[in-house]
Amino acid sequence: GVARRREPLLALIGTGMRTARANRRLALGYLASFVARGDLVVIGTFFSLWMMQAGLAQGLSRPAAMAKAGALYGVAQLAGLAWGPILGWLMDKLDRVTVIVIAMGLAAVGYSVVGLTHDPFAPGMSARMMLLGAGELSCILAGQALLGQQAPRDLRGSVMGVAAICAALGVLFSTSLGGWLFDHWRAGGPFVMIAVVNALVLLVALWVRLTTPTERPDR
Repeated sequence: GVARRREPLLALIGTGMRTARANRRLALGYLASFVARGDLVVIGTFFSLWMMQAGLAQGLSRPAAMAKAGALYGVAQLAGLAWGPILGWLMDKLDRVTVIVIAMGLAAVGYSVVGLTHDPFAPGMSARMMLLGAGELSCILAGQALLGQQAPRDLRGSVMGVAAICAALGVLFSTSLGGWLFDHWRAGGPFVMIAVVNALVLLVALWVRLTTPTERPDR
């Protein structure tokens, strides 16, 4: 076969952006990439910091505080694993944008109930972390599924490249604004921030769902 001419990086990015302008479902997939990576950064970066700070304030040793943080983080990850098959079933049955709405709703609730907690060692924290874990996984998988469905076969590289850039911007946004909120507002601030972002993407997803024809998931 004839070797395809390699396009410059900026041209590939431009192609990925133009494709999204013509397809709002694909644009929503880019937004989901942004917020999903932001979700990961918030729990991965700020949760252990918060637990350490709270543990030391309550007289726990550093290893004891880290052990509690690790246990709660494990609860979130196990909840995500348990929720995964249910989410997969939903992705096989429902329009992928509907699944984005569910994912963003779960994450918005999960991150807000964790972020608004005054004492991260309170008895109900495990249940909150379970909700957060399910929401975190939902955002990652639902976004990837939507991108996979909407990316034109011949432009898949360009689309995935733009999605990766959006994910990197999500990391930058969450670390910078999240860090400022952690220092100047409250330790749970980064969680509240990302809950608000998830809620905003949920509103965009609802708009996309209502203004585009229903699409059956790929078999």
